[in-house]
Amino acid sequence: LRNLINTTDDDLLILFTADTQYFFQCTIGNDACKLASKSIRFKNGLALYLYVLVSIFSQVIRKLILSMKSKPSALILNGDLTGYGHLHELETFKDQWLTIPIRILPGLGNHDYENNVNDCVGNHCANRMLYWLSLIPENNDLELDYHKKQEFFLKTTYLGSFAYKKFICSPSGANCAYVIQLHNRPSYVAQIEAPFTSWQITNSFQWLTNVLNSFNQSLPIFINLHNLDLISRIKIRDILDKLKDRKLRIFILHAHIHHYHRVDMKCTKAGSIPSIYVGSVPNNRKDSKVNNGSEL
Repeated sequence: LRNLINTTDDDLLILFTADTQYFFQCTIGNDACKLASKSIRFKNGLALYLYVLVSIFSQVIRKLILSMKSKPSALILNGDLTGYGHLHELETFKDQWLTIPIRILPGLGNHDYENNVNDCVGNHCANRMLYWLSLIPENNDLELDYHKKQEFFLKTTYLGSFAYKKFICSPSGANCAYVIQLHNRPSYVAQIEAPFTSWQITNSFQWLTNVLNSFNQSLPIFINLHNLDLISRIKIRDILDKLKDRKLRIFILHAHIHHYHRVDMKCTKAGSIPSIYVGSVPNNRKDSKVNNGSEL
């Protein structure tokens, strides 16, 4: 921690985490248990949600950044910003995280725009999260992978994966890297219909291939997503295998499984690729584990 605080403007610092997931539940999805324990929670001041813990973690990040001589260039949040995409969840996330004095590069997860599809009135939950994401470029100089068209007078269609890239440098510009955000699982495809909007979500594999081909191969590349599911793992490995001659310096960062906070070294034709579980906010801890040699 002392080394982190005493960095210089030549050092490129990027912070990664995931699963703020407002409002994350302390208990499993057992309604009978929740109902039976309601009076006990009230009597002893016990919360059903880990609101306090998540709030404290955002405060710790804020204090860490303020204590550092050279500030991090970005904080990357790899999905599940909310529990279900409800308005109060998004507003709480924005209030507690987007006010941290640092560039925030968010990604969406399955809780933000998958689990709630066709299970929220008018699909307003997923619609809310996607529309908010579409506005992010205004303050971050980003270009998201989508285009929109007006099909009818009152309805707009958005088509794409909403993946994005960002070129980030240290304060002095001495060290730089590429950051890619693929969201959720890159294999995710969906059509989400809201009253005035249609979201046609495509996978991000072709976009990823094009972007990797355009990058300067001497710089590090951080590929971010939420859930590295089996299909995404295979497809990304195939993409990297085809780019083996470019000798790209790639790191894959993901989350989804809350209790994992470790580094796996994945084998590809392009060499060993670090696959890093960044840890969920409610379950972030100090220990880490490194596994070597498994196949991506």
